[in-house]
Amino acid sequence: MANTSTDILAAIDAGSSKVLCVIARPSDTLEGCFKVLGFGRVPSQGIKNGIIYDVEKAVFSIRTALQEAQNTAGVSVRTVWPAIGGSVVTSANARGVAVLRGREVRQEDVDEAVRNAYEHCRKLAGERNLLKTRLQGYRVGEVEDSRNPVGLMGESIEAHMHAVFSDAMSSQTLRATIQRAGVEVGDYSPQPWASARAVIRPDDAACGAAVIDMGADTTSFAVYTEGAVRYTDVIPWGAQFFTKDLASVLDITIEQAEEIKLLRGTCLPERVNDWESVIPTPENGRRQRAYSRRLMATVLKARADEFLRHYRKLLEERGDLERVRTIVLTGGGANLAGLPERARDIFPGKTVRVGLPNNIDGAPQLINQPDASVVMGLIGEAADKVAGKGDRQLLNLSAPGFLQNLKNVLIGDY
Repeated sequence: MANTSTDILAAIDAGSSKVLCVIARPSDTLEGCFKVLGFGRVPSQGIKNGIIYDVEKAVFSIRTALQEAQNTAGVSVRTVWPAIGGSVVTSANARGVAVLRGREVRQEDVDEAVRNAYEHCRKLAGERNLLKTRLQGYRVGEVEDSRNPVGLMGESIEAHMHAVFSDAMSSQTLRATIQRAGVEVGDYSPQPWASARAVIRPDDAACGAAVIDMGADTTSFAVYTEGAVRYTDVIPWGAQFFTKDLASVLDITIEQAEEIKLLRGTCLPERVNDWESVIPTPENGRRQRAYSRRLMATVLKARADEFLRHYRKLLEERGDLERVRTIVLTGGGANLAGLPERARDIFPGKTVRVGLPNNIDGAPQLINQPDASVVMGLIGEAADKVAGKGDRQLLNLSAPGFLQNLKNVLIGDY
């Protein structure tokens, strides 16, 4: 089993509940899409809140998912593209200025402003690892969010840049773990960006979109307006809270609570009949018992509303609520029945939808799964990297051709 093709791409989403590895190549018929050759999905071990806490267990999970993907694809891979998530991920916006003194903007002014914005990002990083940067746009005088400022006139030009940081040790641990699983790391991508890339369209980003990726232990959050990313965050709680609530209220095990949540869970109690009940699989010798499905739904609704109100508060505090038109729910937690309806009540006037990967050619097992968003976004990021389309990491400012490559960055591309 050998991989002799240079267009074979591999990505791994190592989360708290599952490790998903996908091997794909660019589609022959659908531009911007990828033909999935094989994938492996296994329960996650050694990872909690998006952070590796047991290397041996994490290596086993990653290696197993990787082997399963390679076996189904019939190829072997040497390099994979992973996501960095967890509560160690933070972000900030920075700006860099170049003085014009009333003359026209030249390309060297743009380069200087971008360089200064990047240096600002480095200072903001402090002890953290500067994971990725992405240009948001330029301001010259009263002109904001310009994509091509050359020729405009003003006293100065500002380059606006969004930066994502991570804990340095967590990044190094992830790389070492993947290497021990038998492959190398091509490059990292922030989990919120990867997820957003797979589920939002250019018009979503232009008109304003908030992508909420609800995983098991964490929820990633990415806000796009005017075609550019403005805010990135990872919140240290996720869909497991639904499960724990059910286990506590119904006095059942976590496994039983997860089972009935997936099979019969909904956060719309008004649509459940009084007589409906749920019987989980008996465990630990306990006798079989029926539980009110309406009670389940009431518990799930309370937690869903708490989560969604918190997301709304984040947008309000940042002043982005009015700038966002679309709320996209994705990740495994988005499978909970009734969650989009609750979101429409919490975000009146907004378009709400469940985000499914929109860049897959075939593979129905993944197309209809919101928990495949991250890994398919990673495949897209890997394809850009291979094609040389705008390296957003920008870590080596002294590298030959750095400024020329910077000119090719698509502002707000995702």
